[in-house]
Amino acid sequence: MKKKLTDEQVRAAKKLKAIYTAKKPELKLSQDVIAKKMKVTQGLIYQFLNAKTALHIKAVFALAKILQVPSASIYPELVSQHQEDLEATGDKTNPAGGLISNPTNELTRLIKNWNEMPDESRALLLATSEVMVREAAKTNKGANQEA
Repeated sequence: MKKKLTDEQVRAAKKLKAIYTAKKPELKLSQDVIAKKMKVTQGLIYQFLNAKTALHIKAVFALAKILQVPSASIYPELVSQHQEDLEATGDKTNPAGGLISNPTNELTRLIKNWNEMPDESRALLLATSEVMVREAAKTNKGANQEA
């Protein structure tokens, strides 16, 4: 008999499904495409998306990369736990993606704020931040071409 997922694990699956649904058209994704990229079955991707199987840290990192979002936007509690493990071993990897000057403090604050936001605010924040990143990339690209 399968172990029942915790409320936290179910929330993470719901976040993943919301991100997948939002990103699917833009990135031309399907469960099958994601499964092939991760070298797993489509059935496992279905189980992750529908809270049938708990997400593990490797899956969170891989899914975040494919969906082009910070891993903390999928499962902030798990990412935070592993960030502390990485720092304890001296590993400077930033699983949240991008550059964070003080990963523990800044990521912890972001996770705390994220967890306190209603779902509709989270969606708006994600969409806004994606636009800001694209605009910054265009600005940086233009500046690099002028130099």
